Amino acid sequence: MLKSNNELVRIAAIKTLKNIGDKNDVLVLAQIASSKSGDESDYAQASIDELKGNDIDDEIIKNLNSSDENIKLELIRTVGSRNIKSALNMILNLTKSENKIIKSEAIRTLGEIASEDNLQDLIAILIQQDEVSDKRKVERTISGIINKSTNKINSANILIDSCKTNSNVDNKSSFLRLLGYTSSDNAYLLLENELDNKTEAIKIAAIQGLSNWSTLKPMNGLIKVAENTNNENIKSAAVKGFTNFIEIDKNLTASEKIELYKKSLNLSQTSNEKNIALDGIGHIDDFESLEIFKSYLNQSDLKETVDDAINRVAWHLHKTNPEKVKEYIQYFLTQIRDEKFQTKNSELINVIDRFIKQRDNK
Repeated sequence: MLKSNNELVRIAAIKTLKNIGDKNDVLVLAQIASSKSGDESDYAQASIDELKGNDIDDEIIKNLNSSDENIKLELIRTVGSRNIKSALNMILNLTKSENKIIKSEAIRTLGEIASEDNLQDLIAILIQQDEVSDKRKVERTISGIINKSTNKINSANILIDSCKTNSNVDNKSSFLRLLGYTSSDNAYLLLENELDNKTEAIKIAAIQGLSNWSTLKPMNGLIKVAENTNNENIKSAAVKGFTNFIEIDKNLTASEKIELYKKSLNLSQTSNEKNIALDGIGHIDDFESLEIFKSYLNQSDLKETVDDAINRVAWHLHKTNPEKVKEYIQYFLTQIRDEKFQTKNSELINVIDRFIKQRDNK
């Protein structure tokens, strides 16, 4: 039935195999998943993930060195989905593959099957990467493992030792960013000290590490860095970190958040930084938010964020003070001629008018 000319029949057979299949269907399903597309591939992936039997995992491991790179890729993915921890050493070895896709999938899969006990092995893999982009992939894997870890202090100590003993700027930068996920006092002290480093890349990595912190502790320090530097790259990293912390602080009132976002906007240099702050303001249901947007209309690099934010805030506020919201929307409609914006907010005007009529008739 897997060879039927009818796709629905083939899919039905694939779905049935997850319940009645055995180890002999591992490669069959992997072949379908790797060679087909759409629903057929998706259901084959789901079925191989759910095959039952004690020998299924062994069969997957046995075929991890398949000469067919596409099947190998599918089996590496399956190792992660099935959480086959016994495949760890083989996956570690596959991170040395010359095939970049195989290597990337192996690195990603380690994030699912490795633990803090494997941190030294993962650090070794990170150091072995020649390209910064590959180092960042390993970083993402390690950060995910640290976030799930029950022993972050030990992870912090290993990373601190690696940071102190490795002089390579790219490697040290990776370790500094990763230290931000550990919540360790010693890690925090090291990151603060590296803010004074004369090497720009190291200083930025320290800022990024502090920006990854799970509490608000680095927030004030980051804004001071942004205010006191003329280096555009350092300022940019500090502003991004500071801005991301604003939403985390649950003790701030709407007005306090808006003032902090305004400070961020004043220090922002790039559209990316401004978009982050404007999106934050767009999630604060306050008329001051609408007032701020007046200064950022029709700027191509900010337009999507601003237009969506105006609509979001206005919709949330229209029952609070419909007349005032209508006044703002009418102003924005005269300034923004974009068809999508005009349609959405003309509809909002109609909703407001109906709301006012119903209210006044009560």
